[in-house]
Amino acid sequence: MTRASQLRLLVALGLVCAFVLGMVLPAAFGQSEVAPTAIRNALAQTDHVQGAPGRTMVLSRVAVQPGAKLALHHHLGTQVARIQSGVLTYTVRRGSVVVRRGESDQQPETVRTIKAGQTGNIRAGQWIVEQPSDIHQAANNGSIPVVIYLATLLKTGAPPATPVSLPESSGSNVNPGAGSSTFRGRNGPIAFRSDAFSGGHESHAIWQVAPDGTGAKRITRGFQQPGFEDDYSPAFFADGRRFAYIRQLADSDFAVENQIYVKSLSAPPNALGSPVLPTPVDYRILSLAVSPDSRSLAVAAAPPGVSETQIFTIDLANGETKELTLGPGAARTPEFSPDGRHVVFAKRFQGSGGLFSVDRNSLALRRLTTRAGDGSPSYSPSGDRIVFNGHSGRHIRIVSIRADGGGRTVLTRGPFTDRGPVFSPDGQSIAFSRVGGRRNADLYAMRADGTGVHLLFAGRGERTSDFGPDWGPKSR
Repeated sequence: MTRASQLRLLVALGLVCAFVLGMVLPAAFGQSEVAPTAIRNALAQTDHVQGAPGRTMVLSRVAVQPGAKLALHHHLGTQVARIQSGVLTYTVRRGSVVVRRGESDQQPETVRTIKAGQTGNIRAGQWIVEQPSDIHQAANNGSIPVVIYLATLLKTGAPPATPVSLPESSGSNVNPGAGSSTFRGRNGPIAFRSDAFSGGHESHAIWQVAPDGTGAKRITRGFQQPGFEDDYSPAFFADGRRFAYIRQLADSDFAVENQIYVKSLSAPPNALGSPVLPTPVDYRILSLAVSPDSRSLAVAAAPPGVSETQIFTIDLANGETKELTLGPGAARTPEFSPDGRHVVFAKRFQGSGGLFSVDRNSLALRRLTTRAGDGSPSYSPSGDRIVFNGHSGRHIRIVSIRADGGGRTVLTRGPFTDRGPVFSPDGQSIAFSRVGGRRNADLYAMRADGTGVHLLFAGRGERTSDFGPDWGPKSR
């Protein structure tokens, strides 16, 4: 491969900034320099990255000397690394890394996936992409230097690598950054939309239930007389104490108003919470999500001048909105990636569609699936998998893919309609709604691999529906 091909491979993958295959000079960790070590040479650097303000891109060459061991760390940005020569021994403590071979724009071959708790060798001609959720370490156990070409994109001024200290037994996938991924092992309640309070009428409130299916209770106002009132799309904040939801109100003349509220779980059920929008609006707001840092919302809405619902973000501090998607076609069911940099959503247009991911800064769009019925995506806390509902034969199933769109696996079976999956904060379980037999939608849960499907909560009677769950962290 020529030098131009090497650099093209790195840039095409979204490269960026400072250092390493997990390789970090001892000085990066505040240690004294001792041989053997890793030697880095910067090839190019810029603080003016188009579409990524406040970011620095660095292309580097690192030589890891024989016997060098690179400490446990992660990167506060995306990094691409290609082995030029030698064999790197690479250990993942949390997250997962896919090892590939070949040109990135010519259907590269997947060599292997190194998962949490595993160690693998990365050889000359192979490359990886490291995300902030990947905690790793590496070593050169061979007799010749390991030469690596790197590209990393970090916030300007951020260190090339951030050291991490974990207990030796820790092997689970978590994202060390802010967001839902920090809740691993702290599963809290599941919030969902239910018409149980209205007796099966076309009006809904938000309810919550414990992970074991007990303690179900209403947590928003829902159906009240007179008028039509509908609460839906609950989404938890990172503290596990608050949630956002959409409330739709129609009067006797069917004039409709929509508002987004933020509410404490400890507030009385009939309290509305704090409004997000300055005034209620008369346009469609279909669904919302809360960013991992709890500073923004992503909504699917169709404000004036937009014929079909598109994805917008709302800054909760100043109310500023940003449109992330454009037509043709309606965009729905947004969900933030665990690092907060991307929003995944469903789109449908002219009989086509699928799942897409959009970069919040550059607005670069990436197609993940090609089936029009795919919808309601949810990231795993580690960010390596996405679950969603998709057509499989005559039925709608819960489906899992890798974050890059590959590895499609159908998780549920049977004569049912399964929708709205969401990962538990610890990444071990998935909650979803199921319609089957004589019943409307009930809440179910299963392990992340699709085994152990069981009823979590069934409403009051066959005609009531419980659906649209979001799984929150245990409050802290």
